[in-house]
Amino acid sequence: MGSVRRQLVNQFMSESMLVVIIAFLMTMTIVALCMPWFNEMATKKNDDSLERFLLPFGILGFVIITSVVAGSYPALYLSSFDPVKILKGTFKAGVSQESPER
Repeated sequence: MGSVRRQLVNQFMSESMLVVIIAFLMTMTIVALCMPWFNEMATKKNDDSLERFLLPFGILGFVIITSVVAGSYPALYLSSFDPVKILKGTFKAGVSQESPER
């Protein structure tokens, strides 16, 4: 109730980025742990692609794009609600139609 829309947008976007970074780190850990087992099962040797030069830039871009896409809905839509109207019960989001009774 005491924050402006810009603060809410920044909070939603930063929370989204934090969740995406944590999920990405967990995924990379699982992949690193499972890679020897997968190489043995597939009887192939996959090269360690993390040593390539452009891969860190691709990873960074992927994390940023995923964070923006995941955080844009709550950041832009949910921060536009007026909390006073919501608490008073006078807020209407979209057209509400009651379903016919059976």
